[in-house]
Amino acid sequence: MKYLVTRRAVRGDATITITRSEFIALKEATHILSAGLDIEQQYEVLVSNYEDFEKEILGLATEYMLYAPNEFRQYHARLNKRIINLLTTSLLYRDQVKQRVRDIVGSSSEEASKLEALFTEKHDKHLEYRFMEQLRNHVQHFGFPVYQVVLSGWVEN
Repeated sequence: MKYLVTRRAVRGDATITITRSEFIALKEATHILSAGLDIEQQYEVLVSNYEDFEKEILGLATEYMLYAPNEFRQYHARLNKRIINLLTTSLLYRDQVKQRVRDIVGSSSEEASKLEALFTEKHDKHLEYRFMEQLRNHVQHFGFPVYQVVLSGWVEN
């Protein structure tokens, strides 16, 4: 069997003959790079959802300042949407990064074990981590996290 790497370019194609072991190494490298890209993209979605959550809070505060308080503005529904997106992508990131690292380094590797231990350590040491996990479980099984929004403030001349 013949193994080839082909470069497709506007000015012409180029083909290089490679060995079977080089082909296998390139195939594995492609798999590893793809898993790494997945981690990067999932992180981007997580950060983007956090940014959207923060912007929504600022938007609500601005609306409250500019307009009379209005129950029809559905403040709680807007916050629920952003919080649920953030909680869901947080769990997605946590679960997927563990799997993708195993894809990259192997499921029985020391690095995969270290990552699992790091997640466990953060969970055990930080109340915030456990709170967010329980909040996500509540949303998943019982209902929305925000039932009411009370805004207050004043405008200074």
